[in-house]
Amino acid sequence: MRIIRSASSWAKTCNLLSTKMPTRISSQHQKWVENESQINEVFKRLNFNREIDLIVHDGPPYANGAPHIGHAANKILKDFIVRRAVLNGKCVNFRPGWDCHGMPIEHKVLSTNKLSDPIQLRQMCQRESLAHAKRQSSEFQKWGLFADWDNPYYTLDPKIQASQLRLFWKLYEVGVVTCDVKPVFWSPSSKSTLAEAELEYNDNHVSTAAFVSFPITNGIECPRPNAFLMVWTTQPWTLAANKAVAYAPTASYTWLVSDHDPTAAFLVAIECVSLIQKHISGLKQLSHCIAGETLGNISYTLPLFGNTGASHLFPSAHVKLDSGSGLVHLAPCHGEDDFHIARRHNLSTQSILDDEGRMTNIPGNPVAGSQGDKAVLDLFTHNVLISYPYKHSYPYDWRTRKPIIRLVSRQWFVKPLVEECRTILRSTDFYPSNGESDLNSMLAGRPYWCISRQRAWGVPIPVFYKTLNSDEDILINKDVVYHVAAMVEEKGTSDFWWTESSENLLPKSISDAEDWKPGRDIFDVWFDSGSTWHTVLKQLPNCEYKPVIYLEGRDQLRGWFQSSLLLCSAAERRSPFSTLIMHGFVVDGNGRKMSKSEGNVISPDQVLKEWGVGVLRAWVASIDYHDNMVLSNLSNIAQICKRLRFVLRFMLGNLDKSILESRDSLLPSCFKVSYDKYILHQLFHLNQKCNVAYDKYRFSFVFKLISDFVTKDLSAFYFDGVKDRLYCSSKLDPQRLSAVYTMECALQTLSFHLAPLLPHLVEEVHIYHPMRNMSTVHCSKKLNPSLRVTASSGINCLFSHSPISSLDIIRDQSIDALCHHCDSGSGSEHTHDRI
Repeated sequence: MRIIRSASSWAKTCNLLSTKMPTRISSQHQKWVENESQINEVFKRLNFNREIDLIVHDGPPYANGAPHIGHAANKILKDFIVRRAVLNGKCVNFRPGWDCHGMPIEHKVLSTNKLSDPIQLRQMCQRESLAHAKRQSSEFQKWGLFADWDNPYYTLDPKIQASQLRLFWKLYEVGVVTCDVKPVFWSPSSKSTLAEAELEYNDNHVSTAAFVSFPITNGIECPRPNAFLMVWTTQPWTLAANKAVAYAPTASYTWLVSDHDPTAAFLVAIECVSLIQKHISGLKQLSHCIAGETLGNISYTLPLFGNTGASHLFPSAHVKLDSGSGLVHLAPCHGEDDFHIARRHNLSTQSILDDEGRMTNIPGNPVAGSQGDKAVLDLFTHNVLISYPYKHSYPYDWRTRKPIIRLVSRQWFVKPLVEECRTILRSTDFYPSNGESDLNSMLAGRPYWCISRQRAWGVPIPVFYKTLNSDEDILINKDVVYHVAAMVEEKGTSDFWWTESSENLLPKSISDAEDWKPGRDIFDVWFDSGSTWHTVLKQLPNCEYKPVIYLEGRDQLRGWFQSSLLLCSAAERRSPFSTLIMHGFVVDGNGRKMSKSEGNVISPDQVLKEWGVGVLRAWVASIDYHDNMVLSNLSNIAQICKRLRFVLRFMLGNLDKSILESRDSLLPSCFKVSYDKYILHQLFHLNQKCNVAYDKYRFSFVFKLISDFVTKDLSAFYFDGVKDRLYCSSKLDPQRLSAVYTMECALQTLSFHLAPLLPHLVEEVHIYHPMRNMSTVHCSKKLNPSLRVTASSGINCLFSHSPISSLDIIRDQSIDALCHHCDSGSGSEHTHDRI
């Protein structure tokens, strides 16, 4: 008679997988894992009462709006560094921060509220920024970030503001901060100056370009009765502010005559003749050749406002011959080069515009109160040779998305110590390495930095101005600045700057306090964030002697990286960072920047709901962040995460607590199977390569190394050959023990290197590990790599020749055969999902 055994009875004869770790993770299970491992609370416990080894300084995002996918990429990259350092036993300072001042917040408040009282505006801005910071913090923590969430920093904190004021005095004392009249970027739509980092260049901006003639009065012989200078401008409204004309002293000039007016001749550069003739018909070149260096004797009149005075020509290197006419009209109050030429030759630099960009009521100005090019061109009717639309790149206010202008104004400036910065940067590590040259080139193009803004929401610049006419009309000294800083700390706010009298704002040592009035300028927000190395990090003991990492988008080369470097180099002759890491922008599958208008925005919340935090972090880990980061189809990333989960779960299910506890007595009889030795050999090299990649912040290389090892060495090769030993041999069979201990080494090594990238997955493995001894994997000594390296290096020394290379060939042939089998369709439909 035949005995038929049930499936359950046969199962008892095998060593089947034994683990409670689920094959898939639900949102409920995800929360349970986070609570069980204390994934968001353990950071503070790990760093309690320890000396800091590493500082990862968080570049403060603006406290407005919901977090976007760029925030996720940035914060998760920082988390990779923090977690890796923690796993290596380091005490890391990572304190999240928020930039709470500036136009983004003020503009948002004013868009829904009509406020004229600065105190009401400031109070609403404070509430708005803190509310947004709280919401952003809640979103950031969903991404599993290791950070000091209980102790964030805000730039509106009174202690930070006071520290910033004292830094301002230090910079003024050493001569780096000055008050001067210079042309600045001015936003008529914001009614304030802008930093260069607050400009966005619109490549599709259309200006009105015009060729205009200025009558020559003397200084040159002309073959026609009426001689004119021909100038070209893309900002005709600036013609009303013309004070001179610039020429290229090394160029050659000639005369153009017109078929329409035989009495007129126009002076232009010879190299520009063909360009001019494309726009103006009927012009012919005469044979005259005039050396540019002789044009300095020419005088002309501006045919505007009944002007009869003579203006002059000056040589300048900024005159280009690839566009225009070779003669550049100068409006000293509205151009950088124009201003410096005017200063050298004592020309007026008075502005003709108000803070809204409208013409001021200057004598003889019939267009007072008007705005734009048309009003001025109408006054030049007989002198406008031609005007036409001209498409070119032009700076816009990054917040209002409207064009800016150049305007001469008295402001506060920081003078960059460019050579000092270049010397300092030589001791900084850059990733990628070309970041140093990029930062140096941007520094070279920045002659000064305007740090004053004409707004209400920000840190006030602690300067007083004379109410009576006086040569010494600015009051600033250490006593004054430190007195205001102390008041900020005492009152817990800087709002009093707009309400208190000068007598209360100034220290008792100022006897004529009633003759002074407080200025109404605030600091540029880049000064706020750029000084956090002083206002935030200086609170840490010996911070200047600790390695400091700055990691932000490459756009911060002209933003936070640069402002931090300029202030720190000036104040302390050192760099604020020892390592500077840059990442690219997040783009869609077609390489387009994500924007609402394009309809291609993918929010982090969308990714979390559809794929989970593991896929979000795996996407960041899988991309080369030095280039633009492409976010499109995440299904491939999800498949990799699924494979990693199955592989770790398979190895976890084959571990037995009693066997692991007897490791020391059983280990000598193990590792005699070449199959296992091969995996340990591969594991040893994987460990080395991952360590090198982590040291160079090459997270995508770590992710690829692990993914390839799991797919090729474990899932497609080792697991197939080891299942008979695992399932059918007795538990203490030496060959089975060899496989179990090999899997334990593999599980520990993979967990150690995956923990910074996919902490939720590794924490879950740790929770279900039979030898779990701590609440979180980051506190566990099980992941110390010393055991693995020692054991694996011994195997590596024994099998460094033909046996290993032979197994490499066998592995590759096996994988090729399996792939061919799957492609032919003759295998099981589940073959590609094998463990």
